[in-house]
Amino acid sequence: MSTFSAQRAARPIETIYNEALALYECGNLPDALNQLASIDETGVRSDSRIAALLANTHLKLCNLDAAAERFELLAELIPPKRSFFLKFATTLYQRTANDERLAAIGAEVIVAGQAEQPLILDILQAMLRQNHVGELEPLLAHLDRSRPQHFNFLVAFYRRAGDKERLYGAVVEGAKRFPAEIGFRVEMYSLARAVCDFPLMREFDLLMRVPRTPSAEELFVSEPVLRRLYWCEDEIELAKPSQESRYLALRKTSIPTPRPVRRPISPRGEKLRIGYISDEFGHYIVMQVLESVLRHHDRARFDFRFFCYTGINARKYQNQWPEWMRQGVVPIRDLSDEAAAEAISDEKIDILVDLKGHTQGARQNIMQLTDAPVTATYIGYPGTVTGADIDYVISDRIVTPDSSKPHYEERLCRLPEVQMPNRAFDAGQIKTQSRNNWGLPDDRFVFASFNGMNKMTPRVMDLWCRILRDAPEAMFWMLCGDDDFTRRNLLAEFHRQGINESRIVLTGKVASIEDYLSRARLADLALDMLPYNGHSTTADLLRAGLPVLTVKGRAYQSRVSWSLLRACGVEDLAADDDGAYCMLASGFANDPATLSPIRAKLEAARASSPIFNPERMARHIESAFELMAERARLGLAPDHIDVTALP
Repeated sequence: MSTFSAQRAARPIETIYNEALALYECGNLPDALNQLASIDETGVRSDSRIAALLANTHLKLCNLDAAAERFELLAELIPPKRSFFLKFATTLYQRTANDERLAAIGAEVIVAGQAEQPLILDILQAMLRQNHVGELEPLLAHLDRSRPQHFNFLVAFYRRAGDKERLYGAVVEGAKRFPAEIGFRVEMYSLARAVCDFPLMREFDLLMRVPRTPSAEELFVSEPVLRRLYWCEDEIELAKPSQESRYLALRKTSIPTPRPVRRPISPRGEKLRIGYISDEFGHYIVMQVLESVLRHHDRARFDFRFFCYTGINARKYQNQWPEWMRQGVVPIRDLSDEAAAEAISDEKIDILVDLKGHTQGARQNIMQLTDAPVTATYIGYPGTVTGADIDYVISDRIVTPDSSKPHYEERLCRLPEVQMPNRAFDAGQIKTQSRNNWGLPDDRFVFASFNGMNKMTPRVMDLWCRILRDAPEAMFWMLCGDDDFTRRNLLAEFHRQGINESRIVLTGKVASIEDYLSRARLADLALDMLPYNGHSTTADLLRAGLPVLTVKGRAYQSRVSWSLLRACGVEDLAADDDGAYCMLASGFANDPATLSPIRAKLEAARASSPIFNPERMARHIESAFELMAERARLGLAPDHIDVTALP
């Protein structure tokens, strides 16, 4: 230590304080702060005058976090004014968006009555973001329920807390209190499906009948388009503008420069560079069905990149990938859409394949900004990705027949056998289980449904009840989560339609794919959801050897089960209409022997079905890439393509 520093350190704290105070009062704030810096933390914490001078000096220098920290200290040093100083500190933390400290001290400020609006809401939101969920419950009484943003917070809190009943109650109350806030109505009708509120679902169905009232039309265009797929299978309606397409159109008009000119595609003889883009390169459904196909891609003919905006925690899943896949990951999560498009260009991608469509978290603006010669969308979304300016949708001839062409912005690139990828069949995953373990009788025909409740519709419920009335000895085994609220609503609707609760067996999720497949096999026949079929669910049930009964739908999402059944050689389980669906189901239940040949055929077909042949699927997808590329090399615009099946 220098002589000067030693002398300075040795000066009495009182002298340092007085000199710093004089500098502060004459406006020399930096020198005042420099003087105070010679007092160690023990000295600061033992003298409220020093803490106050530090707090005010930092405040005037706009060092807001540092000032707030010292006001927190003053709250400790001067107990009679504790709530005043904590309120001041939270106000400063509010200005700097310091969630950690807002969450740490904000609750005390609210309880002391020191917080006004909007500070209360900011504190509660910070606590939720910092995962202080358990501490929030007693603070909800301080929300101002006359304000829609406070109801939005209630909704967010109950969703995070997993309290489905109170979540639904908050959304319904919000819709009643704030009729001009369309978001509450959209969420209310969407949640009605998830919690099996059939009266409200039926109300929504009436509202959506064409022609719609202006209020109903506002609801229609405001609903996320993925949710539209849960109840609508009219391809004309599905292709209409949505909140997603309107957002993309707005982004397009706000871009200062037009979309870059597409780069030339790699010439023949060079490897095609394929880029997949998604935020689901982790433990998600899309990767569960697609990963085996990716692993079988031909790297002698193609180079692959994975443009990843997956969350950090989910990316840990990639550690199990082979080295070439891990090396192909290009992180773009922290990049702007424009920078992400540049990263794709830097990799000289020839064909950019979107795996998200219009699902939550999608960044379709990147697809608008890319200069990749060809763009496509695949598997993540069962429909046209309106507004994204994508060239092709990779599908098959069942889910997108020729009649679909006018209703798609993209051109159809149809795979020859089935559009849905999957893992290879492994009989070892399926173990012998007993019906008794699941509360099922051995001597009754058991229908099953293992789809999520978000796909529930009054239409399918009415059909199921009709089937159960026509097959009075049959049981129905259903996946219905673990919350009593949804289960009560579901059983109440069965009761209303004359189905005794004793015939309904509700079950929850299981931990492993082995348990899932082994359990599913115990049923006799699965009844598909309509109009949004089981997709990966149907494939899993077929893998387990459980026949699935569906209806030949009128849109992509309502034809997937049909496509899967056809690929397993049991297309007879795709009924022509709702009446045939009911007749087939009740017929099988009343005469189970008629189902035995179909089940035996499915058992035999699983090992050879193209559904469970990821290597063959990889070759067909690569053929699709080559056909797209060839059109681009010839200078031809994208057009409909049908891929020829391998021998």
